[in-house]
Parts: sequence; structure tokens; C-alpha cells
Amino acid sequence: MQSTKPSQKLNRILLVFAALLSVVGLVDSLYLTVTHYTNALVPCNFTKGCDTVLQSSYSEIFGIPLASLGIIFYVVVLGASVFFIQHKKFHSWLSIWGFIGFGSSLYLLFIQAFVLKAFCQYCLLSALSSSLIFLITSVLYFNNRKPTSGSIKD
Repeated sequence: MQSTKPSQKLNRILLVFAALLSVVGLVDSLYLTVTHYTNALVPCNFTKGCDTVLQSSYSEIFGIPLASLGIIFYVVVLGASVFFIQHKKFHSWLSIWGFIGFGSSLYLLFIQAFVLKAFCQYCLLSALSSSLIFLITSVLYFNNRKPTSGSIKD
């Protein structure tokens, strides 16, 4: 008899990847926040637009660097992922949180591409991390959702 319970092993693997991606994003966001407050220039070896992006008016909201909001995002993803791994659970709110990170990244990519016409490699790394977290949390959501009463059963 085939089990209808979601694969706990798949959940664990996906949550480990989400945790690892959140560590990458957290280190990236911490680095950008520290450089923001110390007024340090960041090396930009791949995209040549870091200074343009990081010193633009779009790099802050209400005087708070966006990178520090990234710290909050990645800490929540990391904490939730570790908690869910330990308790062998998944809650759909993490998918919503992943969507918020993905939507924010899309908006900021749009700003870089069409307004500033410059790209920051650190911002692109964060966008990649948050996009992959969104993908993972979406898979987790669909893997763990409860069947509706009108669903077809085998």
C-alpha cells in the first residue's frame, strides 16, 4: 500500500538546502550591511556596477540599508528551516516568506536593470539565494499540502 504522507526524507533534504542557501544569503547581507555602515568600497570583480547600485537611493528604505532587511529574511529562513528539520514539520507560512523574498528580489533586479542600468554581484547573489529559497519552499508547500475534499484518490 502506497503512503499518502509526504516524503519526510525529501522535506529534510529541501530544508537543509534552504538552510544552506540562507547561510549564503546571510553572509552576503552581513557583508553589505557592514560595508554600508563603514562606508567601505566593495570589490566588484564580475559586474562592475556595485558602487552605482550600493550608493543609489534604492539601497535604503527609511534610512535602513536593504541588506539589513536581507539579514532578517535569511535569519528567519535559517531558524525556521532548522526548527522544521528538528521537528519533522513544515508550515506553509515559510512559503509565503519565500515568496516575499522572491518578489523583493524581482523588484530590485528590475531597478538594477532598467533604472540604474548597473548590477551588483552581491545583490545578484542574494537574488539567486532568495529565488532558490522560494523554489524550495514552493516545492515543500505542494509536497505537504493536505488534499482537498474534492480531490481524486487512487
